[in-house]
Amino acid sequence: IDENTGGGSEVSTSTISIILTTYNRAEFLRDSLRTLSEQDYPGATQLILCDDGSTDDTPYVAEEFKGNFDSFQIIREDPTDKQRLHEVRYVKLINKALPLCKGKYVTYATDDDLYHPRRSRTLVEFLEAHPEVFLVYHYMKVFRVSREKDYLEAIWDLSHQWTPGLKYWIENVWNYIDHSAIMHRNMFTENIPWDDAPRYMKCGDWGFLKRVLAAGKEFAHVPEYLAVGRKIKGMSLHFDGVETYERTVRNKDTIAKDC
Repeated sequence: IDENTGGGSEVSTSTISIILTTYNRAEFLRDSLRTLSEQDYPGATQLILCDDGSTDDTPYVAEEFKGNFDSFQIIREDPTDKQRLHEVRYVKLINKALPLCKGKYVTYATDDDLYHPRRSRTLVEFLEAHPEVFLVYHYMKVFRVSREKDYLEAIWDLSHQWTPGLKYWIENVWNYIDHSAIMHRNMFTENIPWDDAPRYMKCGDWGFLKRVLAAGKEFAHVPEYLAVGRKIKGMSLHFDGVETYERTVRNKDTIAKDC
């Protein structure tokens, strides 16, 4: 684990922790880090970059942004091809990062998404005003893009209000809340680990949300679009399929598991 501490040595209760997962998407990662570094949140921000063995320019991109956060840490793993094919890799990385989170609140990001400048502030303000709520999420739109970042098509409009119906749906059927849209309270040593069971290979955040609901935690939503999800054609297990993913791993190409 590499660490760079910038703006201050003390961690206040207003600190937020961002866990960002990445694998071989350096140019997309640069966009994501830029939007996270441009947040208007006035408190301190700890960013934990989880690199799943990138072989591109990811280390150089990370170096560009180290000084833009109050604390910047890197977790790097180098899984085998077998592990990539059979493990929910980003969930494994998130579970390694959670014990390192020092903030009062924890939020998540991916290397292909973009975040509105007021995202962090809006979610923190909501949680501060609603102490009974454990997890809050915002709306987001999801698009398919090319590897050159060209827009191809709209995929999802994740604008589901938190209702008993949605709660039942997530508990029993499927997930409609992207982990790039959530923030939750940090319970430190009591944090709920993400479920890394293979059945969540294509949707790791679903397993986590089910565990949080099973623990009796309260959810809420902010009815604002505060992020844009970009699913990269040819680089998404969810949309390009298992066969494409397996072929790509064997060919040592670049692809990532996401939901």
